[in-house]
Amino acid sequence: MSVPVGEPAIGAMVAEIAALREEVHELRSAVQAAHGRVRLSMREQTRCPSCGETKILHSTRVSTGMGDAQSLCLWQPDYNQRKASLRTKVLGKVPIHALLEVYICMNCRLTEWYTQSLEDLDLEQEQFRVLEGAVADGSYR
Repeated sequence: MSVPVGEPAIGAMVAEIAALREEVHELRSAVQAAHGRVRLSMREQTRCPSCGETKILHSTRVSTGMGDAQSLCLWQPDYNQRKASLRTKVLGKVPIHALLEVYICMNCRLTEWYTQSLEDLDLEQEQFRVLEGAVADGSYR
């Protein structure tokens, strides 16, 4: 196979490079769009996003390990009638909480924490701070 030489060959290469750049741009856009629909978490994929392991330990009860059998939770002592669940309203003035659960990679030990529900919490309380990150152009991983 011979390699063409001269201005026509250079023009053909410039056109091919431009076409390849456009194709790469389209592929990047498709990957970014797909990435927005894919959950990179152990809970969603049953796969570690760090090492790829598929053996994941899940626990819906996590305690302090200090001798108590209480599960860890987000807790707020203030009663808020507006946010209270039916259980809370029936039982009266009780602390409001959101139980925590964990997913742990059996290989690299990466741990992800989740709350089972936020419906009873009053997120306006000073102990909570809602963070809103900027929309990224690509993956953070």
